[in-house]
Amino acid sequence: MDAMEEKMICSEVYRRSVGNIFEDNRINLHYRSHVRVKNKIYFSEAFFNGLFEMDLEDFSVKFICHFSGEDKFQIVLHGENAVLYKNIIYFFPLCTNRIHYYNLVDGEEQSMIVPTPSGEVFDVTGVVQKESKIWLFSGTSKGVFVLDMENRNIKRARTLSERLSKYKNLVGFVGIPEEGKAFTYCPTDSTLLEISLEKEQIKEHKVQIGSIKVCSINYNREMFYFIDAVSGDLYEWSWDAGQLRKYSVCGLERLMSEGASFSSCCFVDDDIYMIPRMSRYVMRVNKENGTIERAFDYPEDFQFLDSWRKDYIPGVMLLCEKIDHELWFHPYGSNQLLIYDTISKQVSMKKITIEADNIFSCEALTVENVWMSLAHFCHNIEKEDQSNIVEDEACGRKIYLAINE
Repeated sequence: MDAMEEKMICSEVYRRSVGNIFEDNRINLHYRSHVRVKNKIYFSEAFFNGLFEMDLEDFSVKFICHFSGEDKFQIVLHGENAVLYKNIIYFFPLCTNRIHYYNLVDGEEQSMIVPTPSGEVFDVTGVVQKESKIWLFSGTSKGVFVLDMENRNIKRARTLSERLSKYKNLVGFVGIPEEGKAFTYCPTDSTLLEISLEKEQIKEHKVQIGSIKVCSINYNREMFYFIDAVSGDLYEWSWDAGQLRKYSVCGLERLMSEGASFSSCCFVDDDIYMIPRMSRYVMRVNKENGTIERAFDYPEDFQFLDSWRKDYIPGVMLLCEKIDHELWFHPYGSNQLLIYDTISKQVSMKKITIEADNIFSCEALTVENVWMSLAHFCHNIEKEDQSNIVEDEACGRKIYLAINE
């Protein structure tokens, strides 16, 4: 599959899948990657091309720009990683071969090309920063690239790329920057790979974890954590002692039978929260009982993104961070930012929205194949009968002709 085919398929999946993005001419926004700078959050929108700024005081949202060199309606441009370095925010690619960066001082956005063979998409699944350098990893055997943020030079780590290429289906990349190391998991023979970044060396560590399907690895306080994609169980592995402990999920409710239950873990003091993907709820590890239990109930008006396809639902959440004594679960497959107070145990939510007219001009509505504009039309025209939305080619053509009469 070449880069163009990959991009087209990816766009088509989301174009036909995401239903309730628009509400009363406002767009519900969804984080793909973000950086917090003082009292503001800068994020890349998941379901179209856009850079936004949100004020943490009043939750007001400002549209900054469309990322350069990309279609305005391209989805999931970036992975889950973003880095702030010397007043410049870097967003790393998922469905593109460009690294985009935004200068907070002069307000300029620019991009650079990741020099992949034939200009193919470089899907970054792991980012490890050490001082001014960033190592970009891909889980699809596309090699490793190193970005020097001082001179914005990017090059392929040839030796490391070749050494990693013999391992297939790598899962996750976590970094220990102070040690100059990264780790990833090879499921073929249950091996944790220790990567020396600058020496470009790899050391293998066997993990007696059995034949489970690992979907995510995490690291905290010299412990590695492996999430079982099928059961949602969490395995805690002691780096020094080599001991393994299992936490079993209790009362798991899923949105779909397919897909991993959890995206990753969030570590807060001694607590571990499980960020939901296909699990309906955020869950928390009970270390005393060795179980994983529901952390809290959602507010009454909390909504998941609906779907035009019954066999696809976007993952519920990808990103979580601790701000003071609160946990912020940023929206991805839902329409709300969830805020959990770890002291009072109360949950609140905020809709992150912006006027559609602030982002897309009327000219965009005359483009026949723009899925976001078409979704907006369908939402209003066929509100009572969603079953015809999948016939968007015919409907879109009629709208296109009507506008241009």
